[in-house]
Amino acid sequence: MDDVVLNQDLDIFRAFELAIGLQLLDMSYRHSRFRSTRRIQFDEHGYPLVAPRHLIEPPEIIMQLGVRLHREDPQQLRSIIDQYKHHRKKTQPPQQSAGSVFKNPAGDYAGRLIEAAGLKGMASGKARISERHANFIVNVGGASAANVATLISEARKRVRDIFGVELELEVELRGEWEAL
Repeated sequence: MDDVVLNQDLDIFRAFELAIGLQLLDMSYRHSRFRSTRRIQFDEHGYPLVAPRHLIEPPEIIMQLGVRLHREDPQQLRSIIDQYKHHRKKTQPPQQSAGSVFKNPAGDYAGRLIEAAGLKGMASGKARISERHANFIVNVGGASAANVATLISEARKRVRDIFGVELELEVELRGEWEAL
């Protein structure tokens, strides 16, 4: 009997399958239709507000994907991969991070703007704007979500005040915090 009830409950979530062509995906630089409703908003003080949570998140889930590949020499592929790894090791911080925090604005780089605003090395608790790449916030040991949110808020504010550029988050925020 439990199995039957469980299956009925699951049927509610099956909804329908939809084949979507490439054009309907609305793909562009770090954007797709799957992220459009998840854009982080900021309050009047520049502090990030978490996107509302829904029963199923996101409302659309990719279940199958078709990819067209081409053959390449395995040795050449290993060489390309090694070059990417070397570049990443040289330009990105070794500490724990969530990757690039902000999307690059048109015609510029978020890391360059944050660095030019004098924020490299700025800390809040155990979170710090990386000395190696200013578009990374690193955890130097026990950083809280509030520490990270404070640095996000300060970077956006300073870049907007100095350069007139609104930085948009690339990362999705998780955790709980209050303004510090």
